[in-house]
Amino acid sequence: MLGVVRTGRRWKRIHATVHWGARVELTYVGKDPGSGNDNCPALYRTDRDSYIVQGWRVTDPAALAELAIPDHETCVEIPARMLPLFRPVGG
Repeated sequence: MLGVVRTGRRWKRIHATVHWGARVELTYVGKDPGSGNDNCPALYRTDRDSYIVQGWRVTDPAALAELAIPDHETCVEIPARMLPLFRPVGG
């Protein structure tokens, strides 16, 4: 992944190939305020009017069975304290 990530007060441009090989530009929105110096979990806005969430891989078999995730999808877990990051652009 190359690309816009904010590290401290600097921004870097990020490009990633996701969703069936389509190239996407990411803009860093924020990270878990409780994560210290780690970059995870984090939230990124795409140039396709969508978001990418970086979080902890869900591996609990019971949870995965209940979610019935298709083979082409995945799920991650994030802490509730990150919910304020999910606000409308410009909001």
